[in-house]
Amino acid sequence: MRARVGVLLATLLAAAAAHAVVAVGRVPATGDAAADREAALANARRRAVEQAVGVIVDATVRLENQLLIEDEVYTKSKGLVTNEVVTGEREVDGFYEVTLSCDVEDLGLAAELDRLKNAVVVSVVVKDAAPAESRLVEGIIRERLGAAGYACRDAAYVGGSDGQKDFADAEPRPRGELQTMGRRYLAQVILYGEVSTADAGVVGDELPYVGENPFAGLRVARAVGNARAVDTSSGQILAERQARPGEFRGFGEDEEAAAADALVRLASSYAAYFDEALAALK
Repeated sequence: MRARVGVLLATLLAAAAAHAVVAVGRVPATGDAAADREAALANARRRAVEQAVGVIVDATVRLENQLLIEDEVYTKSKGLVTNEVVTGEREVDGFYEVTLSCDVEDLGLAAELDRLKNAVVVSVVVKDAAPAESRLVEGIIRERLGAAGYACRDAAYVGGSDGQKDFADAEPRPRGELQTMGRRYLAQVILYGEVSTADAGVVGDELPYVGENPFAGLRVARAVGNARAVDTSSGQILAERQARPGEFRGFGEDEEAAAADALVRLASSYAAYFDEALAALK
Protein backbone atom coordinates (compact mmCIF):
# COMPACT_ATOMS: atom_id res chain seq x y z
CA MET A 1 0.00 0.00 0.00
CA ARG A 2 2.75 2.45 0.91
CA ALA A 3 4.59 1.67 -2.32
CA ARG A 4 1.46 2.27 -4.34
CA VAL A 5 0.72 5.57 -2.61
CA GLY A 6 4.41 6.51 -2.88
CA VAL A 7 4.33 6.09 -6.66
CA LEU A 8 1.15 8.13 -6.78
CA LEU A 9 2.69 10.95 -4.76
CA ALA A 10 5.91 10.90 -6.81
CA THR A 11 3.78 11.38 -9.91
CA LEU A 12 2.00 14.29 -8.29
CA LEU A 13 5.18 16.00 -7.15
CA ALA A 14 6.88 15.54 -10.51
CA ALA A 15 4.18 17.64 -12.14
CA ALA A 16 5.13 20.97 -10.61
CA ALA A 17 2.78 23.26 -12.53
CA ALA A 18 -0.88 23.71 -11.75
CA HIS A 19 -3.42 22.25 -14.16
CA ALA A 20 -5.57 24.72 -16.09
CA VAL A 21 -9.17 23.47 -15.95
CA VAL A 22 -12.57 24.63 -17.17
CA ALA A 23 -15.40 23.14 -15.13
CA VAL A 24 -19.16 23.57 -15.04
CA GLY A 25 -21.04 23.45 -11.75
CA ARG A 26 -24.80 22.88 -11.65
CA VAL A 27 -27.19 22.82 -8.72
CA PRO A 28 -31.01 22.85 -8.51
CA ALA A 29 -32.25 26.44 -8.49
CA THR A 30 -33.95 27.45 -5.25
CA GLY A 31 -34.86 31.02 -6.14
CA ASP A 32 -32.12 32.44 -3.94
CA ALA A 33 -29.69 33.58 -6.64
CA ALA A 34 -26.80 34.35 -4.29
CA ALA A 35 -27.02 31.00 -2.51
CA ASP A 36 -27.48 29.12 -5.80
CA ARG A 37 -24.44 30.84 -7.29
CA GLU A 38 -22.26 29.93 -4.31
CA ALA A 39 -23.45 26.33 -4.38
CA ALA A 40 -22.81 26.09 -8.13
CA LEU A 41 -19.32 27.54 -7.63
CA ALA A 42 -18.58 24.94 -4.97
CA ASN A 43 -19.78 22.24 -7.34
CA ALA A 44 -17.60 23.64 -10.13
CA ARG A 45 -14.54 23.58 -7.85
CA ARG A 46 -15.19 19.96 -6.99
CA ARG A 47 -15.50 19.11 -10.67
CA ALA A 48 -12.28 21.00 -11.41
CA VAL A 49 -10.40 18.99 -8.79
CA GLU A 50 -12.01 15.82 -10.11
CA GLN A 51 -10.72 16.61 -13.60
CA ALA A 52 -7.23 17.28 -12.26
CA VAL A 53 -7.28 14.08 -10.23
CA GLY A 54 -8.29 12.28 -13.40
CA VAL A 55 -5.16 13.61 -15.10
CA ILE A 56 -2.57 13.03 -12.39
CA VAL A 57 -3.88 10.13 -10.32
CA ASP A 58 -3.79 6.54 -11.54
CA ALA A 59 -7.28 5.52 -12.68
CA THR A 60 -7.22 2.24 -10.75
CA VAL A 61 -6.37 3.96 -7.49
CA ARG A 62 -9.00 6.61 -8.17
CA LEU A 63 -11.76 4.07 -8.76
CA GLU A 64 -10.81 1.76 -5.91
CA ASN A 65 -10.69 4.67 -3.45
CA GLN A 66 -13.34 6.95 -4.92
CA LEU A 67 -15.31 7.56 -1.73
CA LEU A 68 -12.33 8.32 0.49
CA ILE A 69 -10.61 10.53 -2.09
CA GLU A 70 -13.88 12.41 -2.56
CA ASP A 71 -14.25 12.99 1.16
CA GLU A 72 -10.63 13.93 1.84
CA VAL A 73 -9.71 15.82 -1.33
CA TYR A 74 -12.73 17.06 -3.22
CA THR A 75 -14.28 18.65 -0.15
CA LYS A 76 -11.05 20.64 0.25
CA SER A 77 -11.33 21.83 -3.35
CA LYS A 78 -11.64 25.54 -2.52
CA GLY A 79 -8.12 25.48 -1.09
CA LEU A 80 -6.71 23.67 -4.11
CA VAL A 81 -8.33 25.85 -6.79
CA THR A 82 -6.60 29.14 -7.67
CA ASN A 83 -6.91 31.91 -10.26
CA GLU A 84 -10.67 31.50 -10.49
CA VAL A 85 -12.50 33.31 -13.28
CA VAL A 86 -16.24 32.85 -13.76
CA THR A 87 -16.71 32.84 -17.54
CA GLY A 88 -20.43 32.20 -17.56
CA GLU A 89 -23.45 31.72 -15.38
CA ARG A 90 -27.10 31.16 -16.06
CA GLU A 91 -30.32 29.57 -14.82
CA VAL A 92 -31.62 26.92 -17.18
CA ASP A 93 -34.10 24.04 -16.90
CA GLY A 94 -34.45 24.50 -13.15
CA PHE A 95 -30.69 24.56 -12.52
CA TYR A 96 -28.24 27.32 -11.69
CA GLU A 97 -25.11 26.83 -13.77
CA VAL A 98 -21.66 28.38 -13.41
CA THR A 99 -18.71 27.92 -15.78
CA LEU A 100 -15.38 28.29 -13.98
CA SER A 101 -11.92 28.71 -15.49
CA CYS A 102 -9.22 28.01 -12.90
CA ASP A 103 -5.96 26.32 -11.97
CA VAL A 104 -5.77 23.25 -9.72
CA GLU A 105 -2.57 23.07 -7.70
CA ASP A 106 -0.71 19.76 -7.87
CA LEU A 107 1.15 20.34 -4.62
CA GLY A 108 -2.11 20.90 -2.80
CA LEU A 109 -3.39 17.57 -4.04
CA ALA A 110 -0.11 15.90 -3.14
CA ALA A 111 -0.32 17.24 0.40
CA GLU A 112 -3.87 15.97 0.80
CA LEU A 113 -3.05 12.53 -0.58
CA ASP A 114 0.18 12.37 1.41
CA ARG A 115 -1.84 12.86 4.57
CA LEU A 116 -3.79 9.73 3.70
CA LYS A 117 -0.68 7.56 3.87
CA ASN A 118 -1.22 7.34 7.62
CA ALA A 119 -4.95 6.69 7.34
CA VAL A 120 -6.33 4.35 9.99
CA VAL A 121 -9.70 2.65 9.53
CA VAL A 122 -11.20 1.94 12.96
CA SER A 123 -13.83 -0.74 13.51
CA VAL A 124 -14.23 -1.96 17.09
CA VAL A 125 -17.57 -3.69 17.54
CA VAL A 126 -19.34 -4.03 20.88
CA LYS A 127 -20.78 -7.53 20.89
CA ASP A 128 -24.53 -7.97 21.47
CA ALA A 129 -25.09 -4.23 21.83
CA ALA A 130 -26.80 -1.43 19.95
CA PRO A 131 -24.73 0.25 17.17
CA ALA A 132 -24.45 3.36 19.34
CA GLU A 133 -22.19 1.45 21.73
CA SER A 134 -19.75 0.62 18.93
CA ARG A 135 -19.81 4.22 17.74
CA LEU A 136 -18.95 5.35 21.28
CA VAL A 137 -15.84 3.16 21.42
CA GLU A 138 -14.76 3.92 17.84
CA GLY A 139 -15.33 7.62 18.34
CA ILE A 140 -13.05 7.81 21.37
CA ILE A 141 -10.27 5.95 19.54
CA ARG A 142 -10.64 8.02 16.35
CA GLU A 143 -10.64 11.28 18.30
CA ARG A 144 -7.38 10.42 20.08
CA LEU A 145 -5.64 9.19 16.91
CA GLY A 146 -7.01 12.09 14.90
CA ALA A 147 -5.57 14.56 17.40
CA ALA A 148 -2.25 12.76 16.99
CA GLY A 149 -2.24 13.42 13.24
CA TYR A 150 -3.78 10.30 11.73
CA ALA A 151 -6.59 10.42 9.17
CA CYS A 152 -9.14 8.23 10.94
CA ARG A 153 -12.35 6.79 9.61
CA ASP A 154 -14.72 4.09 10.74
CA ALA A 155 -15.60 1.25 8.39
CA ALA A 156 -19.29 2.13 8.21
CA TYR A 157 -18.50 5.76 7.27
CA VAL A 158 -16.13 4.73 4.50
CA GLY A 159 -17.98 1.75 3.12
CA GLY A 160 -21.52 1.77 4.49
CA SER A 161 -22.93 -1.67 5.23
CA ASP A 162 -20.19 -3.27 3.12
CA GLY A 163 -17.60 -1.62 5.32
CA GLN A 164 -19.21 -3.08 8.41
CA LYS A 165 -19.16 -6.56 6.82
CA ASP A 166 -15.46 -6.15 6.03
CA PHE A 167 -14.74 -5.99 9.76
CA ALA A 168 -17.27 -8.51 11.00
CA ASP A 169 -14.76 -10.33 13.20
CA ALA A 170 -11.44 -9.83 14.95
CA GLU A 171 -9.64 -12.82 13.49
CA PRO A 172 -6.31 -12.47 11.60
CA ARG A 173 -6.83 -12.02 7.87
CA PRO A 174 -4.79 -13.30 4.92
CA ARG A 175 -2.26 -10.79 3.62
CA GLY A 176 -3.90 -10.60 0.20
CA GLU A 177 -7.26 -9.74 1.75
CA LEU A 178 -5.70 -7.04 3.90
CA GLN A 179 -3.96 -5.53 0.87
CA THR A 180 -7.28 -5.43 -0.98
CA MET A 181 -8.93 -3.69 1.98
CA GLY A 182 -6.03 -1.25 2.18
CA ARG A 183 -6.54 -0.26 -1.45
CA ARG A 184 -10.28 -0.03 -0.98
CA TYR A 185 -10.02 2.37 1.95
CA LEU A 186 -6.68 3.97 1.03
CA ALA A 187 -5.62 2.99 4.55
CA GLN A 188 -2.21 2.04 5.80
CA VAL A 189 -3.60 0.56 9.02
CA ILE A 190 -6.75 -1.30 9.93
CA LEU A 191 -7.54 -1.19 13.64
CA TYR A 192 -10.26 -3.68 14.41
CA GLY A 193 -11.58 -5.87 17.16
CA GLU A 194 -14.47 -6.86 19.37
CA VAL A 195 -15.31 -5.92 22.95
CA SER A 196 -18.20 -6.66 25.26
CA THR A 197 -19.65 -5.73 28.63
CA ALA A 198 -21.18 -7.80 31.40
CA ASP A 199 -23.21 -6.82 34.42
CA ALA A 200 -21.28 -7.34 37.67
CA GLY A 201 -24.01 -6.60 40.19
CA VAL A 202 -24.42 -3.80 42.70
CA VAL A 203 -21.78 -2.07 44.81
CA GLY A 204 -22.01 -3.05 48.46
CA ASP A 205 -22.45 -0.66 51.37
CA GLU A 206 -19.16 -1.24 53.17
CA LEU A 207 -15.49 -1.29 52.13
CA PRO A 208 -13.17 -3.57 54.14
CA TYR A 209 -11.18 -1.63 56.75
CA VAL A 210 -12.48 1.70 55.40
CA GLY A 211 -16.14 1.94 56.12
CA GLU A 212 -18.95 3.43 54.06
CA ASN A 213 -18.62 3.01 50.30
CA PRO A 214 -19.39 6.19 48.31
CA PHE A 215 -20.38 4.03 45.31
CA ALA A 216 -22.85 1.97 47.33
CA GLY A 217 -25.98 1.06 45.39
CA LEU A 218 -24.55 1.74 41.92
CA ARG A 219 -24.58 -0.92 39.23
CA VAL A 220 -21.20 -2.31 38.16
CA ALA A 221 -20.25 -3.46 34.65
CA ARG A 222 -17.04 -5.02 33.34
CA ALA A 223 -15.66 -4.45 29.83
CA VAL A 224 -13.43 -6.97 28.10
CA GLY A 225 -12.19 -7.49 24.56
CA ASN A 226 -9.36 -7.39 22.09
CA ALA A 227 -8.26 -5.07 19.30
CA ARG A 228 -5.32 -5.12 16.92
CA ALA A 229 -3.76 -2.78 14.39
CA VAL A 230 -2.64 -4.43 11.15
CA ASP A 231 -0.45 -3.03 8.37
CA THR A 232 -2.38 -3.53 5.13
CA SER A 233 0.80 -3.75 3.05
CA SER A 234 2.59 -6.51 4.92
CA GLY A 235 -0.21 -8.11 6.92
CA GLN A 236 1.93 -7.59 10.02
CA ILE A 237 0.17 -7.06 13.35
CA LEU A 238 1.62 -3.73 14.48
CA ALA A 239 0.04 -3.71 17.92
CA GLU A 240 -2.54 -5.59 19.93
CA ARG A 241 -4.39 -4.74 23.13
CA GLN A 242 -6.41 -7.18 25.20
CA ALA A 243 -8.32 -6.19 28.29
CA ARG A 244 -7.43 -8.22 31.34
CA PRO A 245 -10.30 -9.65 33.43
CA GLY A 246 -11.48 -7.00 35.85
CA GLU A 247 -9.27 -4.30 34.29
CA PHE A 248 -12.11 -2.03 33.19
CA ARG A 249 -15.13 -1.50 35.42
CA GLY A 250 -17.85 1.10 35.03
CA PHE A 251 -20.44 2.45 37.45
CA GLY A 252 -23.89 3.88 36.89
CA GLU A 253 -27.43 4.26 38.15
CA ASP A 254 -28.51 1.35 35.93
CA GLU A 255 -26.95 -1.41 33.82
CA GLU A 256 -26.88 0.69 30.66
CA ALA A 257 -25.07 3.59 32.32
CA ALA A 258 -22.59 1.25 34.00
CA ALA A 259 -21.85 -0.49 30.68
CA ALA A 260 -21.31 2.84 28.92
CA ASP A 261 -18.93 3.96 31.67
CA ALA A 262 -16.95 0.71 31.38
CA LEU A 263 -16.72 1.10 27.59
CA VAL A 264 -15.48 4.69 27.91
CA ARG A 265 -12.72 3.55 30.27
CA LEU A 266 -11.72 0.69 27.96
CA ALA A 267 -11.82 2.84 24.80
CA SER A 268 -9.76 5.61 26.40
CA SER A 269 -7.09 3.12 27.41
CA TYR A 270 -7.09 1.51 23.97
CA ALA A 271 -6.82 4.92 22.30
CA ALA A 272 -3.77 5.88 24.37
CA TYR A 273 -2.16 2.50 23.75
CA PHE A 274 -2.56 2.58 19.95
CA ASP A 275 -1.55 6.23 19.79
CA GLU A 276 1.78 5.29 21.33
CA ALA A 277 2.13 1.96 19.49
CA LEU A 278 1.60 3.50 16.03
CA ALA A 279 3.83 6.53 16.61
CA ALA A 280 6.54 5.13 14.34
CA LEU A 281 4.21 5.48 11.34
CA LYS A 282 4.13 9.28 11.54
